[in-house]
Amino acid sequence: IIGYLQDKGYPEVALHFVQNNKSKFKLALACGNIQVAMNVANELGDEAWKQLGVEALRQGFHEVVEMSYQKTKEFERLSFLYLITGNTEKLRKMLKIADIRGDFMSRFHNALYLGDATERMNVLEATGQLSLAYLTAVTHGLTEDAERLLGLLESNNIPVPTIDTNAELLQPPTPIMRAENWPLLTVTKPILSDILNGGSIDDDNRKGGISNIQADDDDFHDAQGGDWADDDMFDDEDLDEKPKKNVNKDKETEGKGWDDDDELDLSDDEDDIVTNNNNNNNNDNSINLPEANAPLPVFWCNSSSHAADHMAGGSVSTGLNLLNRQIAATNPTPLKAYARIAFLGAGGFLPGLPLMPPNRCYLTRTDNTSSSKGNDANKAYPNIANKVSHLLEMLKTAYKSFTSGQFQEAHTALTNILSAVPFVVATSRQETNDLKDLLNVCREYITAIRVKDAMSTVTGDTIRSLELVSYFTHCNLQSGHLLLALKTAMASAFKNKNFINAASFARRLLELPEINIDRNEDTKSKAQKVLQKSEKEGRNEHTIDYDERNPFNLDCYTMKPIYKGTNSIKCSYCGSHYLPDYKDKLCVTCGISTVGVDTMGLVTQNASTRGK
Repeated sequence: IIGYLQDKGYPEVALHFVQNNKSKFKLALACGNIQVAMNVANELGDEAWKQLGVEALRQGFHEVVEMSYQKTKEFERLSFLYLITGNTEKLRKMLKIADIRGDFMSRFHNALYLGDATERMNVLEATGQLSLAYLTAVTHGLTEDAERLLGLLESNNIPVPTIDTNAELLQPPTPIMRAENWPLLTVTKPILSDILNGGSIDDDNRKGGISNIQADDDDFHDAQGGDWADDDMFDDEDLDEKPKKNVNKDKETEGKGWDDDDELDLSDDEDDIVTNNNNNNNNDNSINLPEANAPLPVFWCNSSSHAADHMAGGSVSTGLNLLNRQIAATNPTPLKAYARIAFLGAGGFLPGLPLMPPNRCYLTRTDNTSSSKGNDANKAYPNIANKVSHLLEMLKTAYKSFTSGQFQEAHTALTNILSAVPFVVATSRQETNDLKDLLNVCREYITAIRVKDAMSTVTGDTIRSLELVSYFTHCNLQSGHLLLALKTAMASAFKNKNFINAASFARRLLELPEINIDRNEDTKSKAQKVLQKSEKEGRNEHTIDYDERNPFNLDCYTMKPIYKGTNSIKCSYCGSHYLPDYKDKLCVTCGISTVGVDTMGLVTQNASTRGK
């Protein structure tokens, strides 16, 4: 059956039936299923990783290519990958690795990719190429090094090379856009895979949204890396006016008990002026000239209550004023990059006549809605480049980094999501809910990362360390990440002889569904042993400010619990909790909004599109 399906050009179907790892790996590469191939490559070794790297590079999965080169120790290709993807930070790490390995050629190549003339000079000098080192120093203006190398040349009777006065600076291109994987189309899951997994064709898990964004189970194989603590310390242990419909009839229907809203002045001042001018012109029997339509950016800013539309129209001041009124945004610096994306994504520039500036054309959303006013009819709102789907992909990256213990990378991705959300226009209620959920997820994970960082700074304070590791377990994380947090807390409490807390963490750990997976068998065994021994001891060596039975929110500034019944204030944007003393200060979680200001909250949809 497998051979028949493969011969007929259906390797993706045959993939569901094959059991042999080598055959499964070949079929996965044939149908382009990088995820399955990567899972199998862990068991097949370096040769499989090399083949996987070639296929992943063809599809544009740079992250998998990076992992492949790391597994097979192909440092030269890894450096070049970082060069073409603009990852200068990791390129500098490769330079350090080459120095540790003592590979002078790799050091020179990485220095060349980075444009580091000083490092190239050092490499040339270390390899005895004094003449080339001298030329590098002189050409790049390294005066002190050039004088020192000149002395070495003269002392060793080496002819001083002639300096080319017409030398040009050789520098690598500056990365404009740093990206990981190539953008891919979103495709639906094959029906066959649902059937084989015991699901139905109309299963809810085929719907999009943040609720289906989960950390990849395979990422947890490497969860012990990065900055996750080791548990080997155990011994075994988000007005337009509607057309008036039969107003008198509506009034009769409403009755006298309801307040009359006909006296509300919902018109704009400019509309009144235009109407008065038209009436005066009619009275004077003068000619009525057609009104000139306002430019699209003016229409966007006058009719939209969403900050993204104002940024797309180039009106930064009104956009920031909206954000200040809606979410109390007072620090616009983190928002700059995504405000620029909103502006650039709403238009294009067409070249005109010679010596004339290009003309800007405007791109509009497909879900356009027109105003009821005659002059504004058929005017659409701008295209918004920031999409919910992009943010969900960023969340996947953050989950992956969090799992592997790369907390700084996860924090950067989560902060970028918080900076982008105000400039995303939701097109449905589902997207509105996704944006609100994104805010909650980012808040919880950023708080967890800040707690984890604080734990590393109080290594000498046992009580504070135990408090922080306990608070860490109360962040609303995915169950797989909560398992890692509970395991860390259990190990720390047991080591410091806080057996009551250790037993509590062990019980919570054993209640998680993931604990019964085969790869967590060792963790389950340790938790059972800790629970057994802790119940025998039944005492805490240290008294800490932590009561698991009393619900609390964590003060994101002091990292202290705010127990139920205690007054607290929240960030107007991300919802982080603080004590009242922190009122009118900048939120440390999002770094955008002021704490304790009562606002209407984030606007995720334009008023004319709500209710869809």
